[in-house]
Amino acid sequence: MSLSGISFWQQDQAWRLRRQAQDRQLNFTNTLSSVMTSALANQTTGLASIANRQALNRVNAQIAALQGNSSSASTASSSRSSSPASGGPVSSATNLASNATAAALLSAQIPSGSLLSILA
Repeated sequence: MSLSGISFWQQDQAWRLRRQAQDRQLNFTNTLSSVMTSALANQTTGLASIANRQALNRVNAQIAALQGNSSSASTASSSRSSSPASGGPVSSATNLASNATAAALLSAQIPSGSLLSILA
């Protein structure tokens, strides 16, 4: 009496080979996903850093402009009075744009199509 078909051992070997192929594919997918996630995180961090630097430059320029206006105004007022000039802007001068949100400050500096443009 002969049995036709594939033996259990052959079926087991075929199953193990399929399982190994699936494991290799899953490992490849996991590695690719990890690399892509890391690249996206690096891009997001880089874009945020660039936007923060540009915002800082704008704020520093505004402060410098206010200090220039304040020093010229204090020079004019000190020439009229005998009290010494304050030497810089009053504390509220640097907070003129405090009502603006970070999103409003940065929205013009984020390239369209990036992850940050979706979040802004």
